[in-house]
Amino acid sequence: MAITSPAQLIGTEWWVEDIAGGGVIDNSRTTIGFPEDQRVAGSTGCNNYTGDIAIYADRMTFGVLAGTRRACVPALGNQEVKFYSTVDKVKSWMVTNGGQTLVLKDEAGDAVIRASRVKGSE
Repeated sequence: MAITSPAQLIGTEWWVEDIAGGGVIDNSRTTIGFPEDQRVAGSTGCNNYTGDIAIYADRMTFGVLAGTRRACVPALGNQEVKFYSTVDKVKSWMVTNGGQTLVLKDEAGDAVIRASRVKGSE
């Protein structure tokens, strides 16, 4: 299914495959989900998070995210810090590859997060 509007993101979940051009740790299960209008939730690969998100047309900005506070192995902890600092830079979004790839971009229009749709999330 092609996703062209914010309403079509509701109920979808995405596996994060790249954060700021550095990839992600294999099998870290970092996710971004849109459980309801203007809400985001997922996993950093170590901790779960939830929060507000503003999505209008092709614009997207994350609000403050609240997360669990489990101790992470150093590599996952570093990836978590990178994830949180990167989502703070997100200003726009698009879905490509026939609705299978979510691309989050910074103010300059550079892709800062790439994610693939979790099968069955529609």
